[in-house]
Amino acid sequence: MDEKLETAVLKTLAYSDIFDYPLRISELYLYLIGFRLDNPSELSFIFMDYHGEKQGLSRIGERNGYFFLQGREKLVGLRQRREKITQEKMQKARKVLHVLKHIPFIKMVAVSGTVAAGNADENSDIDVLIVTQKNRLWLARLLAIILMELKGVRRRPNQVTPLTHQDKFCLNMFISKESLELPRKDLFTANEFARMKTVWEKENTYQSFMQANHWIQNYLPNWKPNIKSSKFKVQSSKLSSKLKIKLPFTFKLLARFYTLIFTLCTNSLETVARIVQLNYMAKRKTTEVVTNGLLMFHPHDAREWVMKTYENRLAKLGLVDT
Repeated sequence: MDEKLETAVLKTLAYSDIFDYPLRISELYLYLIGFRLDNPSELSFIFMDYHGEKQGLSRIGERNGYFFLQGREKLVGLRQRREKITQEKMQKARKVLHVLKHIPFIKMVAVSGTVAAGNADENSDIDVLIVTQKNRLWLARLLAIILMELKGVRRRPNQVTPLTHQDKFCLNMFISKESLELPRKDLFTANEFARMKTVWEKENTYQSFMQANHWIQNYLPNWKPNIKSSKFKVQSSKLSSKLKIKLPFTFKLLARFYTLIFTLCTNSLETVARIVQLNYMAKRKTTEVVTNGLLMFHPHDAREWVMKTYENRLAKLGLVDT
């Protein structure tokens, strides 16, 4: 068996172990770090002998079809419990986030974090990623916050204990369609967005997002985005095309005029929304990322501790990350 493949398997299990999350064989294939395979059957060697002479295999454990680092059998039961919790939270997410379809500037809504990864516990909140129309980032965020507040489901910055943020929706990432390529390109980001679950989208935004971030496959070469699925697509309504009415030229001119006025008004509202929100954030800024096309609100960014823990796991296994 290829030594590099065994190393890739151990690295993948080590990364997943950070989150107490054993993997099925299909998931091990999908999220295999840095090693391309044609199909999951090429991983069948780990079924043969978990305690064989090869050093790599002796450090892999299995129970009920889940694989993990040796000695971590208890994670199987933990994962199974969390899967049930996650399913309930995803059902709630699909129901609640449907309301954001009423905001015309929002083109995609997805769930990220532990819920998207299938690894949420009872106290987990629900992380939400929103892609907006070009030049409508701040207005879309303001309207999304208002809707979530009206429904009483938004996680607020001061809700830091499990009892206050359980099942709340954390609107922690907004991306404008002209800035879909993520600025951070590393193993952590690749795993986060490979596991992202789309709730709904318009105008093939998910496909555009994944095309802009094809670099994810540099880290997870066996993973592929589900761009062919139309399950969560929302069709933009065009009244004139639906009714098939041929409008008079005068009406067309009026329509263009009102469109121009609407655009100018929303441009002004976007500017006001940006100024107001930036002023509000100025006194509370921690590790947030704020650019013209990207807003990331993670007061306690997990990237640093995850990657540090991953390096420690590799060191204990006698592996070097490359």
